[in-house]
Amino acid sequence: MGIFSKKLSVRKFVKEQNLPAIIELLDNEDIKIKKEAILALGQIGDETCLPPLFKIINEQGFMTTEKIALLGDVAWALGEIGDKKAKPSLKFLQELKPGTSIGGGSFEEMMRQAAELKETVDAVKQKANEALKKIG
Repeated sequence: MGIFSKKLSVRKFVKEQNLPAIIELLDNEDIKIKKEAILALGQIGDETCLPPLFKIINEQGFMTTEKIALLGDVAWALGEIGDKKAKPSLKFLQELKPGTSIGGGSFEEMMRQAAELKETVDAVKQKANEALKKIG
């Protein structure tokens, strides 16, 4: 389980400015912990956090709505860090398109999922736009 117990405290790592511990949390399977870690890296604002955030953007595979929402958090964090090296990744997020994340169920359920997915993708694009404006 590494250096973490079941009760993780991202706030503690932020208070200690423990970047390696926070970056390790980005590999956690729990979406909520991953989100907290992304937001913490944005709050800290250290440009050494860029590569792990870029890695999240470049992850391949099945994208659930929750995983896509994380991309919006990454866009926000990149904007807070404010490094111009983030521009290509943010521009990529501006062009994000819904993929094949919609799973089975009734037609109504699939339509609900599609609407939720579009809303999430639109939110990611908006955060990427805001981050790019912040970086300049």
